[in-house]
Amino acid sequence: MAAKTNFDDNIFFVNTIVKTLKAGISLDIDPEYFREKMVEDILFVDSSLSRIYAALKENEHLIKRAEYLRNLARAKRIYADFLTDVLEGNLTFSANLDGYFSKFRASRSENLADVQEIHHLLDRPGHPEAEQEDIISHEEYKYLLEDDEQAAEE
Repeated sequence: MAAKTNFDDNIFFVNTIVKTLKAGISLDIDPEYFREKMVEDILFVDSSLSRIYAALKENEHLIKRAEYLRNLARAKRIYADFLTDVLEGNLTFSANLDGYFSKFRASRSENLADVQEIHHLLDRPGHPEAEQEDIISHEEYKYLLEDDEQAAEE
């Protein structure tokens, strides 16, 4: 692990990748060009979120740990919602990824379990991280990561 981990930027970047993946998978693109890259990026996001979470669990004395955990829980929720869209066929390219659905289901379950674990950790009575409130709600965070197209249309 690096001497200094920039959790805010790392989590933001992973969310940006998820946003880009969702936009790409919503397109009617050719699977022979993009399937492997999409799968690689989805698995990269999963791995990155897991590694960030492991680093945060390991470093209990980090000054802004509660904030990072909240942001990570939101990122994991956004990623799990994205996987749900893929698995339910809500995105145009989803059918081209069906060979990976079992892996995606396992990833979604693991990330949702992590979200619950993070909430449990933050809600523990007497724990210093339990005293702080969410700064941005899940809905507000999703809104901030929506496509810029909506803003451009207005």
